[in-house]
Amino acid sequence: MGVSTGRVELQKVLPLEMFLRYVSGDLLAVIATCTNQRLAEQGKTPNVTPGDIFKFFGICFYTSVIKFPWLRMYWSEKYRLPVVADQMSRNKFFNIRANLKMVDDNRVSEDHKQNDRLWKIRPLLDAIRQRCLQLDRPEAVAVDEQMIPFTGTTSLKHYVPNKPNPVGLKNWVLAGDNGLMLDFEIDQGKSKLISMLTDARPGVGLGEAVVLRLSETLPVESKVYFDRFFTSLPLLDALSDRNLKATGTIMKNRIPKPVKIPTQKDLGSRGTSQCSVRQDPAKGPLGITTWLDNKPVILASNHEGIHPEDECRRWSKRDRKFIAVSRPAVVRLYNRSMGGVDLLDRMVSYYRTSARTKKWTVRVILHMLDVTATNCWIEYKNELERTGHGERKDIVSILGLWCP
Repeated sequence: MGVSTGRVELQKVLPLEMFLRYVSGDLLAVIATCTNQRLAEQGKTPNVTPGDIFKFFGICFYTSVIKFPWLRMYWSEKYRLPVVADQMSRNKFFNIRANLKMVDDNRVSEDHKQNDRLWKIRPLLDAIRQRCLQLDRPEAVAVDEQMIPFTGTTSLKHYVPNKPNPVGLKNWVLAGDNGLMLDFEIDQGKSKLISMLTDARPGVGLGEAVVLRLSETLPVESKVYFDRFFTSLPLLDALSDRNLKATGTIMKNRIPKPVKIPTQKDLGSRGTSQCSVRQDPAKGPLGITTWLDNKPVILASNHEGIHPEDECRRWSKRDRKFIAVSRPAVVRLYNRSMGGVDLLDRMVSYYRTSARTKKWTVRVILHMLDVTATNCWIEYKNELERTGHGERKDIVSILGLWCP
């Protein structure tokens, strides 16, 4: 399918092409074949085509934009939505959702099932990840966790307090500062993640393993940012060995005792900062910077420190106004680059596909399609800005029903 450089043609063709880069026609054919096999096993008519799977995904996108409290209302006589109901009958839609398969269970060995707990949806995950790995890597990226909301029964489920969706599957994500997902790994446990590493050292923790795994595809001199769950001094040394620049907030108990961390009283006034630098020819330089905002903030980095400082605005309760506060360079760069995964989560939440299902596979499939649509929108927006054709369109325009 060619892409014209004209304004109208670019806006019509490019979103569909971008989606098919993640979910190809070959994958749709595999899903249709496996779904038909499942229907036949249950004594139902195996009449699902790759086009039906494509329409099924399109209907899921539309129901995420035009929300009804009950899914069957899209086909009801009173509230019927033609753009959904005319594409597929209600019974066929629910038949596909209930029997959605992308692998032949009979061809999967028990050893493979034990080794890969995500084997039921592995073709989709691999297809999306392969496209993510083809995307250009920006200079600065962030690693963080993403929750896939699910309250049903599965051994993959986690509870993470203080999250908008605290219960569900955990997805480790590498993203640029614009929210574009560049790599991911759904959590299957610490041992599984460590087994994927090419240079795992003894005693590596879960947080370290996540960063090492997701940073394997980054070019040298890339800047990686992460929060205190991941940060440790051995991790920064390991990333230095890969010629990667890394920065993260760090817990006090992960800092060696010879390093003295100043207290709030030692720092004095707001905006004051101190940096302890390790100069080790074998391991390379490493700095631990403490900055006093409302309370002390500690960051560890193998490439940034205090200078050059700048100023940021902070609210002063005592003065009842905004004041200028000195800010170290490491804090400025961390704040600028760390929010990519949170931005991705926020964009997905605007038009999340709702599905009251007890099957974790359906929930993960729909979540990954939501992330794919968001990635397509970011790519589409960047392409329009790069070529200068057309105006930026919101995500609703990209989440349309792509049906023949």
